Amino acid sequence: MAINDIISEIDINKLINDLQRLIKISSVSARKQNLEECANEIVKIMRGIGIFAELIYLNKNEKNEAPPIVYG
Repeated sequence: MAINDIISEIDINKLINDLQRLIKISSVSARKQNLEECANEIVKIMRGIGIFAELIYLNKNEKNEAPPIVYG
């Protein structure tokens, strides 16, 4: 499939809507602020376009917990 064919399939309005949803989430990795909420939103977006996606938690129960990883 040529790049022009791929570009023609993009729904620009949906793309902008998805980006706006992500921008509204105030996530700051240095402060571990809203990272899970942002990751969940990315999973929803990926699943919405047919990509298998899930969150992976590396050390959820530890004091210095790592942010979730989006796998897809």
